[in-house]
Amino acid sequence: MDAPDPEFATPTAKGGACREAVLSGIEVRRDGHNVPFLHVHPAISSADMRWSGIALEQYSTPACLIPRHEHVEHFVHVVRSGTCNYQVNTGGKTRKFAANPGTIFVLPQGTVDDSIWNGPVLRIAASIRPDLLLNALEETAAARSIELIEQWNLTDRNILSLLLAMTTDLEEGSPAGRLYGDSLANALAVYLLKRYASRRYVATTHGGGLPRHRLKRVLDYVGANLGADLSLAELAAVAGMSPHYFAELFRQSTGCTQGRTRQAMSPKSRDQHHRCGIGRWLSKSESFCSNISQARRNQPVEVQMRRARIIRGR
Repeated sequence: MDAPDPEFATPTAKGGACREAVLSGIEVRRDGHNVPFLHVHPAISSADMRWSGIALEQYSTPACLIPRHEHVEHFVHVVRSGTCNYQVNTGGKTRKFAANPGTIFVLPQGTVDDSIWNGPVLRIAASIRPDLLLNALEETAAARSIELIEQWNLTDRNILSLLLAMTTDLEEGSPAGRLYGDSLANALAVYLLKRYASRRYVATTHGGGLPRHRLKRVLDYVGANLGADLSLAELAAVAGMSPHYFAELFRQSTGCTQGRTRQAMSPKSRDQHHRCGIGRWLSKSESFCSNISQARRNQPVEVQMRRARIIRGR
């Protein structure tokens, strides 16, 4: 295997292997122990999909007190539906807000808080490992840590669209497999780095696709692992670059299917996504997964038959 491309290398790529961290759920630290974020069982969870570096859960909660806790990972929270007042106690201060559909928290790792919610809400929460941010771009390769700016009452339609897309994917049984969720998680990481990191990171635009030998290496790896539910981080490590640039350059190398994606979306839905600025992320994620699927379909017939036997457990 060739050495990681120094232009695109991240800590994961430089290690020469894919070291993924999968979160089984959203946990916080209370009284010295790691425990679930809420006492209610999530109605939707990403645990079975094993997305790289992120856990997502959806809960329906009544009016409640969320006891004091420390966030062991970076944390993003959105109110999906419901309207009520809520109070947050953090950093020795009490802060009061009104929650509406779309209200968002962005909290850095280590935030300590408790909160009181005066009414029922449907909420989506995401726990994000620091590695996901560190490995998202080559611009973060030299950073030891990423600090997010604490936000307790934020409106951001880009974050909302990404978390809703991830939740919808789980609701529908993740028909595109693990890669689609991984791609959306990476898009979320890149967006947080651009907008809510204490030091803003700007992704460099690269064109021309993957170098031919790296593209061949990735396609050979896909062909050799047809029965596996490959992750974005795994494929990026094979290519020796960050997930963001790998997905972008792989899409360029194998052809873009955004036209098909746009046709599948109703005009109203399409306009809404582009109006909030996130439509391109969803289109790129879907086209990237489509291109991986096409690469698998282009394998010789005997290889496809072997994959079918693996999937059926024969």
